[in-house]
Amino acid sequence: MKLSAGYVVFDGLETLEKSILSIRESVDLILVSYQTVSWGNTKCSEDLIPTLQRLKDEGLIDEILEFKDFVPSSLVTSEEVLRAKAYETRKRQSLLRRSLALGATHYLSMDADEFYVKSEFDEAKRQIVKEDLQATAVRYINYLTPTLHQGYSQFRVPFIYRIGERSQHGPAQFIFAGVDPTRGIIDESITRSRIFSQDVITMHHMEMVRKDLLGKYQACSRFFMHREQLPVLVEDIRTAQTKKELMFRAIHFGDSLSGPNKKMELTECEDQFGLLSNGHRL
Repeated sequence: MKLSAGYVVFDGLETLEKSILSIRESVDLILVSYQTVSWGNTKCSEDLIPTLQRLKDEGLIDEILEFKDFVPSSLVTSEEVLRAKAYETRKRQSLLRRSLALGATHYLSMDADEFYVKSEFDEAKRQIVKEDLQATAVRYINYLTPTLHQGYSQFRVPFIYRIGERSQHGPAQFIFAGVDPTRGIIDESITRSRIFSQDVITMHHMEMVRKDLLGKYQACSRFFMHREQLPVLVEDIRTAQTKKELMFRAIHFGDSLSGPNKKMELTECEDQFGLLSNGHRL
């Protein structure tokens, strides 16, 4: 196995470095595709390019690619959101194609706020190699802060895929459900797949760990039916980070095990990925 991890990046600099560190020793290649303007036509942080270059200089990133092949929009209509998702699929595919060109046999599509425990990651890799698994997915937990989360989601996210010339990112996949459709990889040659149980491996998703959480949601290609209510959503999350109980008043994610409940008890945990040592208010 030669494993490449491809990150799509616009924001999320608070978590990117620690995310890469969580998998760097377990993968062969780290590629990053960035853009300076979001799908929602907001501009990137002035720190984006210098941060990526520093991480490359330090050996945490192997290659940096800039993605320009898109037209931003307001993301208000479903058509605009679908167009943005098509662009994002193209961005992810560019990383997959570059990974193939660099000799990768397997691929993991990543976002800047996703983390893995090394021992779990390595065990999942071992099973993939031993049993020749070609498509895998994992369960995940959404975090409000590095030490506060909402438990396991009812959904699952793509993990490591075997890749070849016919591998294409796209929504018509089968191995995961309920998350970003740009993440899946389609390949008609896939015959062996697995959804790893949470006692083998979990993805730790720092979904709400951002200094500018409103900016994140305004920039992303996720469809929000009532986009004008995003400030209320962010206020609900900020309140929950202090009160340790999440009460959605307008928009809510609906990805908990109990379904689309508006009220959710939260769980305290350790800062196992060292995010609080960044010195930022997260």
